[in-house]
Amino acid sequence: VIDKTGTLTVGKPKLVTVKTLNNLSQTDFLSLVASLENASEHPLASAIIAGAKEINVALKSVVNFSALVGKGIRGVIDGREVAVGNRALMMELGVDYKPFEVEMDALRDDGQTIMFVAVERKLLGFVGVIDPLKENTLSAIQTLRGFGIKVVMLTGDNAKTAQGVARKVGVDQVYADVLPGQKAEIIKQMQSEGRFVA
Repeated sequence: VIDKTGTLTVGKPKLVTVKTLNNLSQTDFLSLVASLENASEHPLASAIIAGAKEINVALKSVVNFSALVGKGIRGVIDGREVAVGNRALMMELGVDYKPFEVEMDALRDDGQTIMFVAVERKLLGFVGVIDPLKENTLSAIQTLRGFGIKVVMLTGDNAKTAQGVARKVGVDQVYADVLPGQKAEIIKQMQSEGRFVA
């Protein structure tokens, strides 16, 4: 059983997609996103901040920052509530993200991790980050499978993104959208079925 980020992938994601709504400039949009991510410790945060710095985006101060494990982050910038996260966070906040699902699914199929951005509980746009595969990932998976070992990916990433990576590397099974605490439960379940799990 393997994780995706930093195991199959390099662990150094890059910002590759920025989509804004309502004619909002990319600079203003990334200023909000990168400012909020600057308070985060998530590996994807550094990719967004680096992408913003490449176009000289100024960072703003954030108050009332909170990280919601497995969902995303929230905070207040210039008196407005800003949220960056996955579908679960948007649903929790009552944000309508559905008009962009088809476009986002195509990016996820490519292996991108998509994060929604909402201000005052209205969708402002989204960002896509991709973490390149390690050079030896494909050969390592093929070697394990050659020994008759079933390879399972267990990731907190979106199912579409995880399936996109799984197709490229040939893992046997994927568990996606898994919160950190659920990972141990899945391992225990496998063990209770009499499997030898590494």
